[in-house]
Amino acid sequence: MPVKQINTIVEGCYPDTPRSLTYCRTELQIPENVRVLDAEDSWNRKYILYATTTDFDNINIENCQSFKDYDSKKEFNKSIKGYPLKRLESKIHLIFGAQRSLTTRDGRIYIDSHYFHKDWTWYLDAVLTILKECKEIFRGKNPERYNKNPSRIY
Repeated sequence: MPVKQINTIVEGCYPDTPRSLTYCRTELQIPENVRVLDAEDSWNRKYILYATTTDFDNINIENCQSFKDYDSKKEFNKSIKGYPLKRLESKIHLIFGAQRSLTTRDGRIYIDSHYFHKDWTWYLDAVLTILKECKEIFRGKNPERYNKNPSRIY
């Protein structure tokens, strides 16, 4: 089904390609004031507003939450309530094996809280590459261009 208006780009991966950045355009429209999205799934995933940008070249870090161990991350995910992602789009979980981030047209980037764990922060280092590629997709480039020859991270 064709996307009418690209509002959000989801970056994700499949289990056999965790180092590759792949993208999917969606009509998903995340309300402006949302700081946490709740996937409402069995893993209790949350997408935390990590950074904002006005030009997709420079970022303003909004949240540099870091978890020293899996228990503290798990506790955080249980304790915080977020805007229900399912309310926005029910089939978002079918896009990739793992949806790692969501970037909005107005320059917000939400990252799966798993990547705030001290052992997984390599993903946060890829944010500038993700923003650069999302900028081109928002300008009309087909994400398949990136998906066929994906950028590699870490």
